[in-house]
Amino acid sequence: MLSAQQPADDDALVVDREADLFAIAEHLYIQARQPGVDAQSRRLGLERAAALFGEIVRDFPKSANAPKAEYQQAVCLEEIGEKAASEAVLEKVVKRPNGGEYAAAAAYRLATLASSRNLWEKAANYYSITVREARRADLRHDAIFRLARAHRQMGQKKEAEERLLSLLHEQNVAPAITNLALYDLAQLKTEQKNYAEAYSFFCNLLNRDGVESSMRSTSTLQAARIASRLGKVEEAQAHYARLSSMPGMQKYAGEAQMET
Repeated sequence: MLSAQQPADDDALVVDREADLFAIAEHLYIQARQPGVDAQSRRLGLERAAALFGEIVRDFPKSANAPKAEYQQAVCLEEIGEKAASEAVLEKVVKRPNGGEYAAAAAYRLATLASSRNLWEKAANYYSITVREARRADLRHDAIFRLARAHRQMGQKKEAEERLLSLLHEQNVAPAITNLALYDLAQLKTEQKNYAEAYSFFCNLLNRDGVESSMRSTSTLQAARIASRLGKVEEAQAHYARLSSMPGMQKYAGEAQMET
């Protein structure tokens, strides 16, 4: 009989609602951001995706997918202009005990917003969370550098210096971040009138490949002036000579006769 031949295994009929919701939400998000999608369709897709991500967070709060879903919900809200709602959701992600990489990403977004509003103490707090939670080395290194800049903005030069120096001892830091760290350390030491250390950082920077042209020009000029102040006449002359071949910097090369 047919009934006797039917499988008794009900597992084949079980629906994984959480996985289905997540797959649909991600699909809607990706489709909404495709080139050529009109503004209305894009907004509707993102609104629906945000709602589904929120549904996952509400119905499956302890799921491994919950931190990602909540973060994606915030991203969708931001993209449709619901900035206050997006920030509120990002705050929730940051406070999640199991937030991990999504807590780090959320904190970074909040830190960037705080920086744009000159709320440096708030920015420093969020960058610190990013440094603590980030699993990706590049995000962690970027956050350390930005945390140092936040400290500088608050006048906390010692803390800024400690963060920048720590970057120089990290492994696999992107060259652009290392260059920025050396440049900021040189500037800090110049502000402190510690010219010998400032000159050392400038020289270290100028000996590196891939330094952005405007940074190289500015650093060469400052290195020339500091070398002159330190009585390093030949080194100062060499820096000024390099300036003469840099676009827009030729006018400073004449300082060589006055300062050396």
